[in-house]
Amino acid sequence: MTSTKIDAQPLPIRSRVRAAIEEAWQRAVASGALPASADGATLPMVEISRPANDEHGDLASNLALKLARPYRRAPLDIATALGAEIERGAADPTSPIATVEVAPPGFLNLRLSDSPRPRPGAASHRSGPGGSTSSSCRPTRPGH
Repeated sequence: MTSTKIDAQPLPIRSRVRAAIEEAWQRAVASGALPASADGATLPMVEISRPANDEHGDLASNLALKLARPYRRAPLDIATALGAEIERGAADPTSPIATVEVAPPGFLNLRLSDSPRPRPGAASHRSGPGGSTSSSCRPTRPGH
């Protein structure tokens, strides 16, 4: 059986980030930083969203807030354990995450490594080294 064109496509960035957080969560459990189970409670899925404020990163997750009740731990403690494992995973050059910041009360604010979210008014990802998307830029004075 041959693969389809869709199979050859890379995963969307949110899917890659979600997978990286899930792997970090598994490592945190394996290391003992987080409990393996939450006394039979159904554990939440990892959700990724765009923060309202660009200063808070490219993407964010409130997983620690959702785990606070089933784990019976403070969300900031959970976020700190997850953040440490996300940072370890970010050292891999194939990781979609460059950095993570833990923010109260338990958010994970993420900066992307390979395709940051364009901000309104920012240069397009197609821009050249100077950040300009125009091909008609001319110096204001002659070069030497």
